[in-house]
Amino acid sequence: LLYRNTLPRSYSLYDVVRSKVKGFSLSIPARARLMRCLVCMLAAFHEPNPPHDLPIAHLHLTSSNIFVDKQLNVRTAGYGFGYDPLLHPMEPSTVYWLAPLLVRSLHTPLLSVSSVWPGCFSAATQPCPWSHGDAGAAGNFWAALDLYAYAMLLHELWIGRTPLKAHFEKSLARVPPLDRRDHFLRELDSGCRPTFSAEEPGELLALCQSCWSSPCSASASSAKQSTLQMVLLLLLEDDLARAVWIATAGYEEDTASVTALVDQCFRIMSWDVADRSQRKALEFLLRSVSGQENWKDAESCCISLQQFANVLEWFGPFGEDSLEDICQILSKPWFHGLISREEAERRIEGHKPGTYLVRLSESDPGAFAVTTLGRRENV
Repeated sequence: LLYRNTLPRSYSLYDVVRSKVKGFSLSIPARARLMRCLVCMLAAFHEPNPPHDLPIAHLHLTSSNIFVDKQLNVRTAGYGFGYDPLLHPMEPSTVYWLAPLLVRSLHTPLLSVSSVWPGCFSAATQPCPWSHGDAGAAGNFWAALDLYAYAMLLHELWIGRTPLKAHFEKSLARVPPLDRRDHFLRELDSGCRPTFSAEEPGELLALCQSCWSSPCSASASSAKQSTLQMVLLLLLEDDLARAVWIATAGYEEDTASVTALVDQCFRIMSWDVADRSQRKALEFLLRSVSGQENWKDAESCCISLQQFANVLEWFGPFGEDSLEDICQILSKPWFHGLISREEAERRIEGHKPGTYLVRLSESDPGAFAVTTLGRRENV
């Protein structure tokens, strides 16, 4: 309540994902942005933090404990478990996000609080089942719990609903709420692990499986790599276009040189490199979408990952005939590329009634907009 009151314009990620916040639409680009923000937050926790250069384990990364504002800036709340699970039994929703090993340890209250960050757990000070006093092993154990919870957040953002809900509802449907933790622990002891459907990408499953191993083989850096791969999968469903972007900018860059991107397009698509008119057409399209069609220095023009994804909405998926289709449209005198509605109206003023132009829609990537001049010169 205190957190909500101090950030009155923030909303829980749980509500945002499920469209419970009025006027807040979580589009695919928005999901991709949130994935990037969350992995940066996780890395910040797990890097050595001053003054004692110890990493911090959050221990309760769930979407209900993460808040975002309208600009999709991510904030967290609810650090760690500060309650005795014997007095407060595991809620039905808890198992959807938290690591199995953490649920297993709930019979022992986790009340040791870090002296470095009030309200936080120091990853190097907590005991763990196999550390035997080894602070490094303890840090690895607690980091694994965060990483698994983070993987569940990725799962939630990917499919837009509670992670692994179908698995747990089937497993726990007839179990009384107060007995669900013990039932879940028995499942874990028998080697049961949540099952994934074909909806989830392999990168997510691999991240979860690495958190289940003992000791955990995952890390914040491997989680970041998995996240960036998933972001590319979200934004670029076209395999060839994804290969073009990776060859040009790699996984971590949000922008790429237009010239380099065109080079990779021709190489990977096996288009005719000698046809300079087609190359100029593709360069013009990319520069138009990036808002730099009049940029004098072509070598310095850049396009963002999201803008490249928008190009695919209009002209994808990339294939053998894609460039020919692009050139055919760009050659038409009535096509004006990506311009605003106001600019379209300015360009059509003073022409004869019935004059029209076609442009790429700013507000709806993949759609085309037509601007026409009526009989009374009304646009």
